[in-house]
Amino acid sequence: MEENQNRILLLVTVAAIIIGGITLWVQYKVKSRKPVIGWHNLGTETFDLKPSAYKTFTYRELPAKFRVEVQASAPVAFGFVTPDTYGHFTSTVLQVDFANQPCGSAPVTSADLNCATDSSKRYLLVTDSREDSVPEAKTHSKKVAGQTETSTQPENHVTLSMYDWRCIQFCENLPKS
Repeated sequence: MEENQNRILLLVTVAAIIIGGITLWVQYKVKSRKPVIGWHNLGTETFDLKPSAYKTFTYRELPAKFRVEVQASAPVAFGFVTPDTYGHFTSTVLQVDFANQPCGSAPVTSADLNCATDSSKRYLLVTDSREDSVPEAKTHSKKVAGQTETSTQPENHVTLSMYDWRCIQFCENLPKS
């Protein structure tokens, strides 16, 4: 009887040592994984613009380091502007030099920009760079003061993605700050 108790005690002790060893090894492996820092997708918007039209995105807070990726079927210009510039742009025909705006671009169909801007410039303004014209052939029409104008220019299909720079994997292993 005593010999069976010793065997059971020995088996329990060996099992506890094995389970403890496996637990320590797993914890070591988890903690030894380095955090992966990279671009985290904040969102993707897809929309259509007519010639000379614009679309605005407002951000309450911009991350310290972010990226804007734009794909368009026709040239677009974009950049981050202040609320004052945005107000002037939407109420008048204000020309904005987007290439000189934070994270801005002259007319392009494809752009991928790494950016940083101050918190006052939180409006991302995207404009279709094409002139609104009235050619002979009819494909799109719009009403203006009771008259119908036609435009052969197709709508500009735009996809805009915003990313921020952050920990994307094994974030629990980041050093405490």
